[in-house]
Amino acid sequence: MASGKDDSIIGHTTGKIGPVTLTTWKKLNIVKSNIVRKRGTKQSEKQILQNEIFKLILQFFTPAKLVIDTGFQLPKNISKTHMNLATSFHMKNTIINVEDKCYIDLAKVKFSQPIKLTKQAWNPALSAEEGRKVTITWELNPYPQKCSQPDDEVIIVIYNRNEDLYLVNWAVGRRDMLTYTYLAHKQHIGHDLFCYMFIASANSKLISETDYLGMVTVLN
Repeated sequence: MASGKDDSIIGHTTGKIGPVTLTTWKKLNIVKSNIVRKRGTKQSEKQILQNEIFKLILQFFTPAKLVIDTGFQLPKNISKTHMNLATSFHMKNTIINVEDKCYIDLAKVKFSQPIKLTKQAWNPALSAEEGRKVTITWELNPYPQKCSQPDDEVIIVIYNRNEDLYLVNWAVGRRDMLTYTYLAHKQHIGHDLFCYMFIASANSKLISETDYLGMVTVLN
């Protein structure tokens, strides 16, 4: 069961929310799945840990599969899927083990792993405003290269950890739009939103690295 905690850096909610547990560790914002193990199955501690990590990663990224399919580019002559690559990357780079429990470090999450690269957004910034508005702004690169075009797509991901829910995970407009505002629902006031963005060319052949924009709390 979740509980309130006024001094928590993740807001007023910690504990179990449905299939996940919300917590902090050394000022890191992390999320873990609540694993239910089958009775009568004998596994080594290492196998149990790997299964827990694998299930946690899949549970977190499956709702954002279309974004992963765009952002994680496949090398030639490889039989893996986009989700395979994303799972492998995050198992190696984002897992924190605290008292034999596994968590995802949300600040290290990526929704893209480019092979053919385009430029990231220039000077992206995140802010929360009164009226439940979450605004992301960026600039055009003053030194653009051929790979960077005004009609490149800006892909935004906004994850509500309080409810283990993606609020946004799609292309929201063009690179030259320079701003995007998300209007949160009333029931999300006080919730902590984790925000990410990357750029894709109009034909999705060029992808940028992911920018982790930070966490904001929805204001009334």
